[in-house]
Amino acid sequence: MLKLCLHILSTLKENVFVANYHLNKKPILGNYSISKGNTHLQEVIGFSLFSCAIPLGEEKDFSERIQASCQTSLPAVGSSADLGGGELKILRLGDDQAFVLGRNANDAPEQILRNYGLYKGGYLTEQTGGWVCLKISGTDVHDILERTCSLDLHLSVFPVGGVVRTVMEHMGVILYREKEAQFLLLSASSSAVSFVHLLTTSIDNISNEEAVPH
Repeated sequence: MLKLCLHILSTLKENVFVANYHLNKKPILGNYSISKGNTHLQEVIGFSLFSCAIPLGEEKDFSERIQASCQTSLPAVGSSADLGGGELKILRLGDDQAFVLGRNANDAPEQILRNYGLYKGGYLTEQTGGWVCLKISGTDVHDILERTCSLDLHLSVFPVGGVVRTVMEHMGVILYREKEAQFLLLSASSSAVSFVHLLTTSIDNISNEEAVPH
């Protein structure tokens, strides 16, 4: 998620100065990135996120539109699928709810959605500004995340491509497994600093335990 920083200049018009507003995009966490041991945590910038509500009783029609335009099936609840040649992913969180994730916001994702017919099949809302996205990877990632949520993240239970909405302490999180030892974590931008603190504390605890001789 990118926050907007306001720079105010002024221009003389007639007998008064009128403010000129200029907005600059900045990462909500300042492009945050840390590495400790074999674990890497970094802020994902330049992403886009749309919520997608599937109309009541129209799941079949929505699925057929995706199949026709994207050559892929609507994923089952708890799963994901590539759309648009890898430009977008659809994350299915419920019977009537999904999120569409784009990894390059400079590609005008709303136009991509139109190109693939998604605006015709569901109720879409652009939500990028309300979320922060973090990527965490490394061989200790399971132990780290198990300290923060109650999910069973074993590969046999939560495979690559799996997605779920859960709670880590008091914060709502969308957890998406990109690779065996790599996850994307999306949470509210308003609590981004607290969310990072939660994860880095868990990383530190696991790292300290490994450093203790047995």
